[in-house]
Amino acid sequence: MSLVFLLVLLSACSLGANTSPVASTPSPTPGTPPQTLQIRQASADAEPSDPWTFLYRGVEFTIGSTDQQLSFADDSDSKPEGDPWIFRLYLKAFNPVKSPLSMSTDWYLDEGENVLAQTMSFKLVTFPPGTSDLWVDFPLRNKMDPGQLTLQVGGGTEAVITTSLTRPGDLQKYHDRSITTNTTFEYGNSQWTVEKITSSISWTFSSQFGATGMQANGDSRFIIITMKGTFKDNGLKQDGEVLPIADARLGETRSYSGTFPTVLVSRSNPTTSGALIFQVQVGSDGQIGPLDLLFPSNLEIGKVSITFTL
Repeated sequence: MSLVFLLVLLSACSLGANTSPVASTPSPTPGTPPQTLQIRQASADAEPSDPWTFLYRGVEFTIGSTDQQLSFADDSDSKPEGDPWIFRLYLKAFNPVKSPLSMSTDWYLDEGENVLAQTMSFKLVTFPPGTSDLWVDFPLRNKMDPGQLTLQVGGGTEAVITTSLTRPGDLQKYHDRSITTNTTFEYGNSQWTVEKITSSISWTFSSQFGATGMQANGDSRFIIITMKGTFKDNGLKQDGEVLPIADARLGETRSYSGTFPTVLVSRSNPTTSGALIFQVQVGSDGQIGPLDLLFPSNLEIGKVSITFTL
């Protein structure tokens, strides 16, 4: 009887050992190796190519004709005392976004000898989407040759635009510069294409509340990196396993703003597109670069580095 009991006990222990849980080693999450890419492409002036066109706070202005009168039938009737003449500058304005753009402006006419005439009107203007005509009035002490006058747009700490009103070419240095790259790389659970990189003194921020035109600081330019992402099933199961695309840096500069979602592409939303916006300083020669666009790494993702010059 004791022998039978012992055999039953050993059988029970053996059965229990066979059904106990066995610790398993989790398989490592696939990662992306570090990638270093270099764009070897000369930048080109982006549109517009008109020598009389410039961007200011998101609006594209084109200088037209000028006129000088003692008064205009539709002037603001607010000339400072001692300035009998009105210098009128006709312009076209193009608002490229679907929302009205409002701006309070600093526009001046440099008469030389450290005399700046500030605009009498055009203090606050709302530009509808598309093209509109407008004029800007300045008070002058005397009727003057337009060739002796310089238009100055902008003030304070923002990038100021200065141009002759008779000599084309002054505005060339303010035009956008861009590279169309189509550079492709993998980052996280997605394949990304850098479609275009643009350098601009102006940028338009759009939101549910409308649009706001922004001007870069005086010694800086906005770098706008337009990208497109497509989901790629490479073993990263959840968006939470990867870093947000907005954590990208340009050298030591964090993203100024952008239109990307806070997570990468997912199975439910397999494509996304948008832009990363940086503000970087420009050298005394006006050149930008080489710059290093860096997407950081963690345990799951390898670092991505893209070097380019504008």
